[in-house]
Amino acid sequence: MTHGVRQTEGEIQAQVARYLRDLGDMSDDHRALIQDHYAWAVSSLEMINSYLRDLGPMFDGGSPITRAEITREWLDAFDNPIVCRAWMDAGFWSPYAAWVVSSLGIEPHEVAARCKTISEDILEFVGYEVEDPVYAICNGDLDARCLLYDDEDDG
Repeated sequence: MTHGVRQTEGEIQAQVARYLRDLGDMSDDHRALIQDHYAWAVSSLEMINSYLRDLGPMFDGGSPITRAEITREWLDAFDNPIVCRAWMDAGFWSPYAAWVVSSLGIEPHEVAARCKTISEDILEFVGYEVEDPVYAICNGDLDARCLLYDDEDDG
């Protein structure tokens, strides 16, 4: 994770070039490893950006600038574009909400079944008719812990 520091692709490329130059006499294998990692990072950003663009304004905020920021947030949350896409396919437009659910030990493919088990009492507490619990979780209107089965809830 970048710990709150956001960099453009050009800034990352310049940083990698400086790093390689400063290392001087490194082996070709080490240099290739760093360059491969950079290529992977750029490719990952491009994949997530493409997913967001394909999924539309609800997922990317409707602008390329917002999409770029959200792309980095997804990569910060999961650092794997395939995992990011799985959470998006489960309906999560908020990387943070997806990360919170993931931290509870829930996988993207489990979300739909778990949404069906949420009690009406919990859904009524939200204050509006919840048609999509994932949407409510992404909005912060519904606690992600509601996806835990009763025997999993620690508190």
